[in-house]
Amino acid sequence: MEHTTPDPNPRPVANRLFDNDDFHRRANADDALRAYFRWADVEWDEEVQKIGQGEDRTAFLVNSIVYKLGSRASANAYDHQTLEAARRAGKPWAPPSCLFEITTEFGVQHVMAMPYIVSDGTDADPDALARMFKDAGDEIDFTNYSVINGQPIVIDGCTVRRGSWYA
Repeated sequence: MEHTTPDPNPRPVANRLFDNDDFHRRANADDALRAYFRWADVEWDEEVQKIGQGEDRTAFLVNSIVYKLGSRASANAYDHQTLEAARRAGKPWAPPSCLFEITTEFGVQHVMAMPYIVSDGTDADPDALARMFKDAGDEIDFTNYSVINGQPIVIDGCTVRRGSWYA
């Protein structure tokens, strides 16, 4: 029987679930602008679906990418910076994200994009859930993450407490 040594730095689950290059090819400024127009009630586009409404932001689905917009200027930048730092630190609960800046006559609006993450019906692995809460804090509740193959994946980086991994 052949013995293999496990990889000491296995690729985090979130990176296996989401191809970063594919995500960044699909998230685009045109769709961010379409979501912005829908959020600002400037233009109705049937392909832009409102899928969530939080305290400060609204989430729109366009071509399998979620675009978040809102009135609190810093929320999207915070969300994006937090998730990207967590990905760099190898946190398996952090999906890829990107930030778009839309400049209008009324000012600048940051639009955050991330993959559309839908739970697959599996229960969260208790160890993975404990690691996520240890890394990200206890402000994350069941509405702020989805589960894929037992791995919880954060869908709102604004609820994440930045730990020592944040750089």
